[in-house]
Amino acid sequence: MCMSNGSKDHLGKVALIDEDLDYAFGGFMGLITPDDTKVVPKYLYYALASKSFKDYIHSLADGANINNLKYKDLAAYDILLLPLPEQQRIVDILDREFAKIDALKANAEKSLQVAKDLFRHISNGYYNEPSPVSKLGDECIFVRGPFGGSLKKSCFVPFGYPVYEQQHAIYSTFTFRYFVNEEKYNEMKRFTTHPGDLIMSCSGTIGKVAIIPEDAPIGIINQALLKLTPKKRILPEYLKWYMQSISFEKDIQRHSKGAAIQNVASVAILKEIAIPVPTIEKQKQIVARLDDLNERCNALQENYQKTLTLCDDLKQSLLRKAFNGEM
Repeated sequence: MCMSNGSKDHLGKVALIDEDLDYAFGGFMGLITPDDTKVVPKYLYYALASKSFKDYIHSLADGANINNLKYKDLAAYDILLLPLPEQQRIVDILDREFAKIDALKANAEKSLQVAKDLFRHISNGYYNEPSPVSKLGDECIFVRGPFGGSLKKSCFVPFGYPVYEQQHAIYSTFTFRYFVNEEKYNEMKRFTTHPGDLIMSCSGTIGKVAIIPEDAPIGIINQALLKLTPKKRILPEYLKWYMQSISFEKDIQRHSKGAAIQNVASVAILKEIAIPVPTIEKQKQIVARLDDLNERCNALQENYQKTLTLCDDLKQSLLRKAFNGEM
């Protein structure tokens, strides 16, 4: 069992060791050895996998930032202790029903991945049509984020010019945690963002791209971002879709001598990437089609995600019945 973790959501998560693997358990984990004269091990496992137990674990913290479990608290948790044959009967029912749910869940997970891949594979065809080709460095102005030492936390103020972070590129959301005053902003004006600029994550989660929206405030990028300002021949929306395409990823790998995209940190490499540049009118058509396709694929993903959630809810419903004496 997970006994200590930075996230409360992981506390109390449990796994059943049902075969001798000759393993040992490490730090932050706890071992529970059932007394098999009183409890069927898998019956106990199911009890500890229930929402009732999770709610109990969360109640221990009582709103405080407590991320450690104590054995005395675990010992105080009550479970419905039935005769051993009855416990085994419930385990057999849960095993059988969970197997059905897991099969449904596996199909939904597979379909969810297909839906995620669908957009990239279909959209890539739009870039295979004959078009003039140009280097990305000729179509955009590149600005890599400042060195970390020039933008320390000591520079931040409660309000002022916002600092764009990696999360803005990853999630395309534009709420801000950090700000600098006008003096610091003027010192770092080279890293200013404007509506229509693209920001790209360059550290950790690499290659995520977002467009600075029209209503976003002027600010500066931090060291984990790359800013691309498209020139007149290319639309920001078109460039964003292309930079998320399979073609773009393959080009980066080729220019990186086969290295994975996660290892690409050089602006010089990105500038050499060839990109199809059709007319502005054609770019608008491609963007409109991709926006529509993306919306449809997202709807598919939402449906499959709902199925996964329903599977988890169904499991918890069965566990609730089992440990409320209703099975």
